Amino acid sequence: MASPSSLYTKCPICNELLPNPLPIKLSKLLSQIMIQGIYLKFLYSFLLNIIYSINYILFHIGIPKNVVNQHEFCRIHYNELNIVPHGIQRGYPLQIDFENLPQRIMNLRSHLIQIINNKCNSRYLKMAVDRAKEIGRVKASTTLIQMNYFELIQVSKFK
Repeated sequence: MASPSSLYTKCPICNELLPNPLPIKLSKLLSQIMIQGIYLKFLYSFLLNIIYSINYILFHIGIPKNVVNQHEFCRIHYNELNIVPHGIQRGYPLQIDFENLPQRIMNLRSHLIQIINNKCNSRYLKMAVDRAKEIGRVKASTTLIQMNYFELIQVSKFK
């Protein structure tokens, strides 16, 4: 049986524990970032050898990392390992067929009309009505309140 320490590895960027081995999507992305980092180090090294005055400064500062790629990798591994599994548990689809979406909405039309006419229960409508009663219809329709409402119903591993 594998030791507990071999089941996980640290993210080389943010030090968060990741499964070992990495899922294929994360492994490919990390490889791309590492290859890009090697290329950048080679390019910096080449430039440092040509320009002596910059060489001294960069040598003491260190080679900058591509922060955008590093942040993107950490955002993706967080989502893939935390948010996506939680969404799957809650029944969210992994992929959305946007070409079929208008037809799916049309198929839901009669159900949506029943919800609007209060002939069918909807926890989302109840939340919206309760909020409008609590803070007022005008305030409940402001962008900030709508964004807050969206936070309540989106997938989160903390719910």
